[in-house]
Amino acid sequence: DVVTAAFLSLAIEARASLMVIAEPHGAGKTTLLTSLLDFLPDDSAPVFLRGWYERFSFRDEIPASRAYLLCNEISAHLPIYLWGHGVRRVFDAVADGYPIATTMHAPSAHDALAQLMAYPLEVPAAHLQFLDLVVTIGVGYSGSRLLRRVSAIERIVAGDDPTPRAIRIAHREPLRG
Repeated sequence: DVVTAAFLSLAIEARASLMVIAEPHGAGKTTLLTSLLDFLPDDSAPVFLRGWYERFSFRDEIPASRAYLLCNEISAHLPIYLWGHGVRRVFDAVADGYPIATTMHAPSAHDALAQLMAYPLEVPAAHLQFLDLVVTIGVGYSGSRLLRRVSAIERIVAGDDPTPRAIRIAHREPLRG
């Protein structure tokens, strides 16, 4: 809807770090994220991460104040996706002020954060608090037709231990087919 689109466009314009998640393939994670990139400030320097082949040389070439890291997906499915040690390294950069936009397969922000902290990724919990938003795409079916929409937007904050917590700032009822 218009309010959700406006909020997400402003978040990108403010260089927020965000992750778009959904459980099934084909939910529209990459499509949503790609459409939001039009709202990056003109002085931003998009950095397209190279998945398994990323060497993180951008850290020596582009200051965090200008860079915006773009990661196709955090997943072991394809070499163009970021996985393993590379995920820890990218969240080191996020903790150092580099904003990121990425996607991941997960049913909820809580599950996405748990995957990031678990083996084999083992992203330090303290680094995940620098992820600003998790946007969940809900998927339903009407007959054989796939229905998609943003079903939740959650703000990531430091927890008490410092495990990050997801605080829901927008929510819609699940899609019904």
